[in-house]
Amino acid sequence: MTTTESQQRERIPIRVHDTADEVARALAREIAALTREDAWQRDCHIWLYRSPARDWDIAEIDMAVPMSPLELTAKLQSIRHHKSQRDQQTGESWRMAEHRDQAVARAYDEFGLANYEAIEPFRRYQIA
Repeated sequence: MTTTESQQRERIPIRVHDTADEVARALAREIAALTREDAWQRDCHIWLYRSPARDWDIAEIDMAVPMSPLELTAKLQSIRHHKSQRDQQTGESWRMAEHRDQAVARAYDEFGLANYEAIEPFRRYQIA
């Protein structure tokens, strides 16, 4: 990294999604460096979790994990108890997660797919 790049980074505050992007890129570099001789290695992928800073159009979702009412409740309880997942301003990031996952489920239902309480969307990280 050049001095100019370093100085620019120091002036720009690091946001959570920037850190997550950097971690994803580091993982991708390591996976790409593998020889991939074994079949299981060729089938390794990084799945990106949707964050409040990043919303995806329904067409951009690569994997949708359906949740029952009980599973959604367990997820929301986990968010409420995990300090890093709490919204700094309102403390209600769990409500946002609930509404977003339920909105994805409604969209899938409108397409004529099975009806679920909520759906957790993921995208596959494309290794360059």
